[in-house]
Amino acid sequence: MIGLMMAGGRGSRMRPFPEKLTLGGHIPVALRVAGALCSCPAVSRTVAAVSPRAPRARAMLERRVDTLETPGDGYSADLAYALGRLEGAVLVVPADLPLLDGDILERVSGMHEKGSWTTVLVSEGYAARLGLSPGVSIRLDGAPYRYTGISAVDAGLPDSPPRYVTINDYRLAANMNTIRDWALLGAAHDLPEDYGL
Repeated sequence: MIGLMMAGGRGSRMRPFPEKLTLGGHIPVALRVAGALCSCPAVSRTVAAVSPRAPRARAMLERRVDTLETPGDGYSADLAYALGRLEGAVLVVPADLPLLDGDILERVSGMHEKGSWTTVLVSEGYAARLGLSPGVSIRLDGAPYRYTGISAVDAGLPDSPPRYVTINDYRLAANMNTIRDWALLGAAHDLPEDYGL
């Protein structure tokens, strides 16, 4: 399975900070996520989808993992672009989840079902209890959920039917989108291991 880290966003909601993926004390956020992918036993290759919108993150990542240049047209468009250039099963992870580790990614990778696009959600109530800024939501059977940005899909089947899985785990829910999120997560910035990237 390929671990695809989406790392091409501008992070405009984090102003005045420069590129959010380069934040994080002695281990920048993007390197934590790359390290988590590299430590996941199911992942045989880690690829960072980068773009002209985040040149500092691209420079940092291309020295440590394979990179794939995308146009920088937004998360969904860049994801479709990247999947069109990969083969086989892909574990998609946004690069702004600083608490990810190999164990939770191994659990998610085990939920991959060929022919379906498995999307990981957290319940809205759980996400709200963490105190993080609102994310992109979806309602299923009348209940609110929040996308984590993590999914497992076959690269050659981008139009696969969706399959939703809910995992209420802080490592998946703690998405760093705003300065407020960074303040909350910054206190935990040394929790993830340094995987030597």
